[in-house]
Amino acid sequence: MSFQNPNQEKIFQYLDEAKVIAIVGLSDKPEKTSYQIADVLKSHGYKLYGVNPKLAGQSINEIPVVEDLVAVPETIDIVDIFRRSEFLPAVAKEFLKTDAKVFGLSLV
Repeated sequence: MSFQNPNQEKIFQYLDEAKVIAIVGLSDKPEKTSYQIADVLKSHGYKLYGVNPKLAGQSINEIPVVEDLVAVPETIDIVDIFRRSEFLPAVAKEFLKTDAKVFGLSLV
């Protein structure tokens, strides 16, 4: 069985229904893409959690940061990933331990 990306209509449906987004690799540096995307998502009313073990326990731009996806204290609708490709297998395994619905990817 091969994987088929969802069509544009389905992607918009996911975004319309989503409330909680986890940003894996959220940076505390405003010039980084993960910070900027999180800022845009926050301005559109999504509830965000940063996932960054080095910054866990802190807040970045009023976004709480946790150590890993499993530590997000509520159901995740979308996981948006800002990590280098060599880290993706570990993030995918962690994703499978959650009840998150959508796995998004922004390679850095």
